Amino acid sequence: MREHKLAVSVAARTPAPPSGDRRCYRFSPCLATVLLVGAMGFAVAGCGDSTGGNPRLPPSLPPRGDSQLISLWSNDAKPVPEADPDPAAVEVGIRFRVDTPGDILGIRFYKGPDNIGEHTVSLWSDAGDRLATATAVGESDTGWQVVMLAKPVPVQAATTYTASYFAPTGHYSATPEFFDQAVSANGPLRTAGATSGVYHYGGGFPDATYRDSNYWTDVLFRPASGSSGDPVAPSMTPVS
Repeated sequence: MREHKLAVSVAARTPAPPSGDRRCYRFSPCLATVLLVGAMGFAVAGCGDSTGGNPRLPPSLPPRGDSQLISLWSNDAKPVPEADPDPAAVEVGIRFRVDTPGDILGIRFYKGPDNIGEHTVSLWSDAGDRLATATAVGESDTGWQVVMLAKPVPVQAATTYTASYFAPTGHYSATPEFFDQAVSANGPLRTAGATSGVYHYGGGFPDATYRDSNYWTDVLFRPASGSSGDPVAPSMTPVS
């Protein structure tokens, strides 16, 4: 992971911070493949299974307007810079937990302009077992990309999982010192502390950390019917 400087601004909320402020976000019109419709509905450009193939919408695609669908980061979240200069092939991801049981329906990641090539997402157990994988198709040039899994993957409360994607030409999005002070959470979905951001050069289970970095990977989580927790629109606000 290479050293790089960060700029921070929150449009229409606070002025841009002085140069050198290391945290955290800029808001801009969403360029993502997933578009929020209403509170948490979205449209998907396409997805694929682990072997690629033609774009398709799998049976697991949640209905538009599914208010139970939860992600960590806002659809307007935009890392600054959008792409790390590191050109090496690497698997990057995020370690997360849920307070209530439910299902992971998909994985999404932020793609900068130099992050090219075929991207494959994976969901892992904390022991490094791959629970699901799928290949992104129909990506936009930049912004949030979504990859739906072939079927929902059950996740248990108080258990750590990792969601990741493989960047074959590097240039992944990365924000150092992102997780150094607090846990980020949205309803029952939360990060796993300072070691939430993980990577592994060459691909495979990401278990290395670097400067508490956020690699801008996320999940689509749906709590089980009847479970506690109030999902809301994704928030960028860290909470303790």
